[in-house]
Amino acid sequence: MVRDLGVTSTNYETLDGVVVKNYVHGIEGGVVIDFTEFPNDFAGEGHGVIKSGSDYKLQPIDGSLDNQLVGVLRSHVTKKSPSGAVMTNGTINSAAAQYPFNRASLTALRTLGVYNQED
Repeated sequence: MVRDLGVTSTNYETLDGVVVKNYVHGIEGGVVIDFTEFPNDFAGEGHGVIKSGSDYKLQPIDGSLDNQLVGVLRSHVTKKSPSGAVMTNGTINSAAAQYPFNRASLTALRTLGVYNQED
């Protein structure tokens, strides 16, 4: 039997626990994510979270807006259920993320206390 391992919301959520290697601290109570400008109906664990005004949004998949990063998703979130935990201190494996971080984003995350450690 051959399986299509393309990234979809139904099979990507099974990868929770792969990107976040060590959770130390996060935003208490979690946040509600604004999906307005995000192209997908879901975002995987470890995706960057930015703050724009009083709204929490997903970092664009091109890695821009790294200067607005406040952390990364602790687990996947969906457009239907956009509440999620945001890790602000800990260790990730960017290479395992749905959209790996660029160098500028990794530098911004390191400033927050989120470090990249690839396996």
